[in-house]
Amino acid sequence: MHTDTIFYQIFLTFHTLLFELLGQPTENAEGYNFTSVEVKEKAFRFDGIFMPDSMEKSIYFVEVQFQPKPEFYWELITEINIYLNQYKPQQDWQAVALFAKRSLDPTFRRSYGTRSTEGSLAYCSILSVIETCRLRKIDPWDYIAMVLTQARRGIKHPPIPVAS
Repeated sequence: MHTDTIFYQIFLTFHTLLFELLGQPTENAEGYNFTSVEVKEKAFRFDGIFMPDSMEKSIYFVEVQFQPKPEFYWELITEINIYLNQYKPQQDWQAVALFAKRSLDPTFRRSYGTRSTEGSLAYCSILSVIETCRLRKIDPWDYIAMVLTQARRGIKHPPIPVAS
């Protein structure tokens, strides 16, 4: 396992340092164990990539699915990120998933870009929350973290508070 030993030793010795650098209370370090983990890449092969002949056109990553695969979207996003990291293309990109029938789509309905209506709306919503929090002098990341925590528990989130 290859680690940058100086930083590994610093974080191992000063386990609250990360949270201090993030501007969070050092108590947030409680419940964490610091370690270094080697991550091995699984080999991926795209069903196809449409490479544009100019920088103005998007790259299209294409995957075709004829069998049930619950991890389909997680693997597709991983595959694309590995490609982007290795080749560092400058163009925009889009992912296209084609299913032999609708029932094969594992219904993972999250957007990872702004080239879809859902992705654009999510992006705009997040920007709006961040700007509203900023104007109200509320930490946007604390508010977003609270909203996500409550959503996981099935609790409706409160409106963005007004600074007191």
